[in-house]
Amino acid sequence: GADNIARHYKFTLTKMFEEENAPEYGVLVEDDMVFSKDFFDFFRQLVPVLEADPTVWCISSWNDNGKAELVDPTDSGDVYRTSFFLGLGWLLKKQLFKQELAAKWPMSHWDHWMREDAQRKGRECLFPEIPRNHNKGIVGVHSDEAMFNKYFRDIAFNTDSSPALGDVHRLVRARYNQDLQSLIESQPAVNDLMELTDPNSSSALNIVLYQALPKADTLQMEAVWLPIANYFGLWHSIPLRGDHDGVLVFVYNRRKTVLIASDSVFAQHAHSAAGKPPRVFNPREFGHKPVVLTAADKKRRAELTPTAGQAGEPCTAVCSAKGMKCDHGGLALVNNCKDLSSKMDCTNGCSESMGPDQPARISDAAPTDKRPGTCLVNMDVKMFSCEGKWEFAQRLCPCIRG
Repeated sequence: GADNIARHYKFTLTKMFEEENAPEYGVLVEDDMVFSKDFFDFFRQLVPVLEADPTVWCISSWNDNGKAELVDPTDSGDVYRTSFFLGLGWLLKKQLFKQELAAKWPMSHWDHWMREDAQRKGRECLFPEIPRNHNKGIVGVHSDEAMFNKYFRDIAFNTDSSPALGDVHRLVRARYNQDLQSLIESQPAVNDLMELTDPNSSSALNIVLYQALPKADTLQMEAVWLPIANYFGLWHSIPLRGDHDGVLVFVYNRRKTVLIASDSVFAQHAHSAAGKPPRVFNPREFGHKPVVLTAADKKRRAELTPTAGQAGEPCTAVCSAKGMKCDHGGLALVNNCKDLSSKMDCTNGCSESMGPDQPARISDAAPTDKRPGTCLVNMDVKMFSCEGKWEFAQRLCPCIRG
């Protein structure tokens, strides 16, 4: 599959750019895409930036984080820069293909290859906040229904037929960075994650700093990034999609949000309300996202007695010892860091995990590599179980009378 796709792209690009009177630019799309009315006009308006700025090497009509809840539907003119190559509807110059890419085009996974430093050379792509295309095909070589539903189904789609992108030279690197710096300096950074969901906040902008990801293998980095991705609804994978020098810009809770890694050059421009260095959140803290309970949930939650068990005990035994029973439906209502911390000593923090023995705390008797003292929130609702147990798991159980 990936081999055939790479060969097909190489053939298409060669055919397009090697013929007599070949165009100076080419736009690559896929056969299951739907396009906005301004699809070609979007590229036309941005080509001057590609010509003026040697640090730009492609223009994309796609935004990996462009889900409806992560964009401002009233502003179709926002465009950003990213080091991540976006391959779903993109424009490149003939010169780039012929002089740099054609001779060494890969045999497989061409898009991953495009993201390597050897090809990218520090250059970036331009992309819209609101996508100008989307895929209608659900199943593909690298996609299935679950992936489509999570990342593609709810993608926003531009319906403005002729949006003006304004002065596109604001996207030239030096000016773009200056504008981004000014934006970060204009607002104190968030000091408590509850500010992000505060309905009484009058702020239209969130500045959020997080502890930079460790320089480790991809799987380890993705595990650290996952709580942040889940909190905001962003892509889970590494390298970060939409990233520009350690900064991601998107909309969260109807507010423009600037998410900054602590090792980004832009982190130095953030400040607290008191003018002191801003708070830098540990990625694990994003696993503490407050649960919004319905009236029925609140009534049911009030009937529960959250009870901490001993290591290796299932909730059936924990609740039975108290003359109660485990309420399977109540597991989701105590599956949060606040309830865990109120009943247990989460000395090693609280993080997301998956398993039938959760929510739980890893006992102090566990081996060091099992992270003793860590409280675990179960992120897979299908795994909730009153019977689940593990020799080092101290369950938090939703016990109920009757």
